[in-house]
Amino acid sequence: MTDSSGPALGALRIATPSDILRMGIVSTCSFRYSPLFEWERCYHETYPEDTLLSYREELVEQIKDPKYIVLVASDKYDPDEARKSIAILPENNGWEAPAAGEDVIVGFACWKLEPGSKRQGQYKNDSRHYPVLPPNQNRDQNADHVRRFSALSKSAHERHFHGMSEMDQVAVHPAYWKRGHGTALVKWGMELARMDQVAQGVSAAKMGEKLYAELCYRVVERIGLDGDEVTPQGVSTAMMVYDPRG
Repeated sequence: MTDSSGPALGALRIATPSDILRMGIVSTCSFRYSPLFEWERCYHETYPEDTLLSYREELVEQIKDPKYIVLVASDKYDPDEARKSIAILPENNGWEAPAAGEDVIVGFACWKLEPGSKRQGQYKNDSRHYPVLPPNQNRDQNADHVRRFSALSKSAHERHFHGMSEMDQVAVHPAYWKRGHGTALVKWGMELARMDQVAQGVSAAKMGEKLYAELCYRVVERIGLDGDEVTPQGVSTAMMVYDPRG
């Protein structure tokens, strides 16, 4: 049964189109530490502008789509944050930093609602203009790596997440790690699943898997690809499920 009000947002809030430029930076700086980033975005250092643009394009689609919920977490802006991530950001990236100590988005999470969810469109605030983004050449990506992992992941999603909601992604800028932002975002999604009595799936890399396991997600399968001359270490993720029904 669905509780129409949903979980209290607390310190979180619904993402808006005006957040997208900043959220793309958070994505880039956070996901740079993911094995999947290493696998798919082999040429990030050469084409960092394409990496940033790719994440911003994805966020535009998710904020527009009524089947997705996107929430953000804020903290006090650290002017040295760029030095606290190994990601490369283009200098003229379109985002204007606030003054030191002012509130700034430091994390976000995105959930894909289960098929037929009555919450479609409930958590939307897209009354503002979306940023105008240039065409993306995706030069940072290894097309073969992307194709192969996407096929592997799609198959695993179909096996394990059918009829479920999904924790599509959660990102926190490294300068603001260990402050509880990621946990707060994940717990909000879990509470939504509990209220609606719907299982929730997530595809987790090693760092995320530890957090999800602590919060009662269970591993249902591990998927991966062997390395090659471009990315010798290969890539792997854990397919995990949280089921509030027991």
